[in-house]
Amino acid sequence: FGLQSAGSVANPPQTITQPATRQEASPDEYGLLRISGGTFTMGCQDAQRDGDCQDDEKPATQVTVPDFWIGQYEVTQAQWRAIMGSDPPELYNKGCDQCPVERVSWYDIQDFIQKLNAKSGKKYRLPTEAEWEYAARGGQAGKQHNYRYSGSNNIDEVAWYQDNYSKNTSGAQKSTHPVGGKKANELGLYDMSGNVWEWVEDDHHSSYTGRPTNGSAWVDNPRGSRRVIRGGSWSFDAANVRVANRFNGGSGRWSRFIGFRLARSVR
Repeated sequence: FGLQSAGSVANPPQTITQPATRQEASPDEYGLLRISGGTFTMGCQDAQRDGDCQDDEKPATQVTVPDFWIGQYEVTQAQWRAIMGSDPPELYNKGCDQCPVERVSWYDIQDFIQKLNAKSGKKYRLPTEAEWEYAARGGQAGKQHNYRYSGSNNIDEVAWYQDNYSKNTSGAQKSTHPVGGKKANELGLYDMSGNVWEWVEDDHHSSYTGRPTNGSAWVDNPRGSRRVIRGGSWSFDAANVRVANRFNGGSGRWSRFIGFRLARSVR
């Protein structure tokens, strides 16, 4: 998948700080971990758990997610190149193979996934928003902590964001960092807070009123023009890196702040 030696999916950087507790699992050949499903409170529950609630993070909703697979890391420049043959034309932080790929639109990613599936014989996809938040919260293991950020209440332990990204030395623009440089969450997932925003499958809605409670993507018919992005990025503040926080963008839009990670269903 284009990742070898330093910082590969199979052999993450030796400098990574391992969390005290994590799901015991091995990634598949494309770097996804199998996540055990369960029920969780999606959205902004209260200020103690989630910080200042925004209108589109409410109402907090009980959602049950089935087992699924999700990327241990954000998809990197090297991984993109291995499938697509070249970097995205407008890639911002060029020359950092292990940094997340960015400046890719939701539609660009659909092309990547189609080619990946043809090569692998599997059915990779973007995570649903519910899967993404469940994984970012640490799944069932995360309930004992209820962290504000993915894997910690100390943002600097787990996220590259506005206040700490600038010491970066990676890539032409020194913006994004190589994946896996911060502590993983309870499931062994990295960078779900910060580094780059991540596209998910769902159409954007201004609140959680009426959203599916079975973990599936909330998709309109016909589809809207905007998609949800999650997780915050290297140039956004701590409020945007909260697990509960949501943002959105036009599905044809690309930005130096937005990348993605893969998912697939168990069945």
